[in-house]
Amino acid sequence: MSSSLVKLVHDSSSSRVDGMKEHGVAGKALALVELLANRDYPVQMSEIVQATGIPKPTAHRLINFLFECGYVQRHPVLTGYIVGKNLSLLAHEVLANRTGSSPQRIHLERLVKRVNETVNVGALTADHVVYHDRVEASWPLGLHFEAGSKVPVHCTSIGKLMLALKPSRDAETWLSKTKLQRYTPRSKTRVQDLLADLEKIRAQDFSVDDQEFMDGVYCIAVPLRTSDGRVFAAMALSAPEARLSLDKLKMLLPELRRTAADYVFDLESQKK
Repeated sequence: MSSSLVKLVHDSSSSRVDGMKEHGVAGKALALVELLANRDYPVQMSEIVQATGIPKPTAHRLINFLFECGYVQRHPVLTGYIVGKNLSLLAHEVLANRTGSSPQRIHLERLVKRVNETVNVGALTADHVVYHDRVEASWPLGLHFEAGSKVPVHCTSIGKLMLALKPSRDAETWLSKTKLQRYTPRSKTRVQDLLADLEKIRAQDFSVDDQEFMDGVYCIAVPLRTSDGRVFAAMALSAPEARLSLDKLKMLLPELRRTAADYVFDLESQKK
């Protein structure tokens, strides 16, 4: 997996920031980028100053510079800064170049070989889910996405799961401020319906896409949770209705959970 995901798993940014900011303006700017990449919420200027030790006027100048470069953006709903579009695109290019060589990818390949359905790993990036890794099933009815592909949040299994595992207030705020597009007749576009769905997802610790994003396609997703309990991404299985019913797909949930645990174990082992 790319260094960006490894950093999500091991939030050791504070120690790196101390070293990076000794390398002049470039080091300080990269320290701010790492800080934002390691946070799954909008970071306010007060936290930036406190976490990095960079003086406020300097931090403002660097944030403005990164904003102009498209590496940082202001959150459209909440107060604070998040990773910008150009930084996300750069991360996707890195993922596309390195995904095939990641040691933990073998767990995805083994799962696909066992169940012959497509598996992918994704996480929230701004207002979308971005696929970071994906292995396609060898069926003619495959769904062809690539690492870096974006899909909506409110009607995908990974998106709903990641949203459900946010603090309830943050999830409600996100839903109330976001255009909830209807992709299929099963897409939920009422905030109340989605909040009820998120509550169920929190209780069961997995999520289902019941043809909500694409007609005739089911998905289930489980969290990728670090050894200290932090969720940084999710893993999902998807299958066309023509091959597998939703009930039969749910029967693969134990396999998916085991694969997710093995995937995270290998990912964390890289930093030991």
